[in-house]
Amino acid sequence: MEPRRTTSARALAAVVLCSLVAAPTLAGPLTVAPDVSSVHIMSRDKTLFGRLFSPALETPTSKAPSVFMLHGIPGTEQNFDVAYALRDVGFNCLLWHYRGCWGSEGSYSIAGLEDDIDAAFRWFRAQPNVDERRIVVVGHSLGGYHALRLATEAAQGTGIDLRGVVALCPLVATDSAGVPLEQSLATEFAKMLKDVSPETLQAQWASLIPVKQRLIGMRSRDEKLQTQSKLPLLIMTGDEDPLFAPGYYIDHLQAPLQSAHVKSLMTSKWVRLRYGDHALCRYRRDVVRRIVRFSLKCVGSGARLDLMRVGRTLLSWRGLLDPVPFMFVIATVTGFIGGQFCATPEGQEHARAKRQELEARRRQAATGPKPLLRL
Repeated sequence: MEPRRTTSARALAAVVLCSLVAAPTLAGPLTVAPDVSSVHIMSRDKTLFGRLFSPALETPTSKAPSVFMLHGIPGTEQNFDVAYALRDVGFNCLLWHYRGCWGSEGSYSIAGLEDDIDAAFRWFRAQPNVDERRIVVVGHSLGGYHALRLATEAAQGTGIDLRGVVALCPLVATDSAGVPLEQSLATEFAKMLKDVSPETLQAQWASLIPVKQRLIGMRSRDEKLQTQSKLPLLIMTGDEDPLFAPGYYIDHLQAPLQSAHVKSLMTSKWVRLRYGDHALCRYRRDVVRRIVRFSLKCVGSGARLDLMRVGRTLLSWRGLLDPVPFMFVIATVTGFIGGQFCATPEGQEHARAKRQELEARRRQAATGPKPLLRL
């Protein structure tokens, strides 16, 4: 049995080296460069503006997993860092603006966001490089509210098929939870939005259906959908969020998510960031990393996409061909092979012979003639 250890060690070393060298070609050469392009989306005869982040692709018709992003009100935090990171690991990513904000035509309306979201989603799914079977939604604040709305519809099989949902500091309840839109905020938001008054914003904010009510009201799936897996849900909040305190989420989101009925339809993870504000500014790098990892896992491409990225990095001049990492990899592989070889009978015999040879030389040096001392 011992000689097999040498063969397995050599095979393992070969697999490691081959994975590093061949990883970038697992899906073929990437002939289409990554890109960011401006897009126009029609919603009720109004043009919505946005940006489509496109990953590197094998061919112009290749399909890739995709992320549909929703910003909050008024949308000053648009999560560009998340969009670029997702594009770099192989996702299409749509970052767009509701009517009446950030250049989009029409009058802003909280009540009209559902129409805009439906129109943008239809446009996004119709793009030739978007894989409709592998879509993740990422929403922040008011966008997080609608991300959770889409999650409840997808989980019970009545909405768009989704592979996962991320909600960052989401709005989950308004006046019913003692969180009305304060006059000062409504006035500030109205200045950045088109054709809407602070009073209208406050009234539409108050009329939003609580997420808790949507979760509790979810119906069980039809028999045809029973075999589908549960919808993964990632929620990230900041304990120092001036708008939504931790207790707000405990009462109005965590409690319904723990009910047996909801757990039969979706799995959820709540990440609380101790010093996080509403934009999670202190934790942006961690936020991006968690969203990317979650999205890759949801679409079932984590291992493959990660290997491709690691392989490309290692084979670049800043990676494997850089002297320090190169020598580190060589030393690690050769050390591993040498260590495994020494544990085999052949290796032990070789080491024993070397020790005997050294011992014979020492004895010869001790008993042989002394060299003359020349002054």
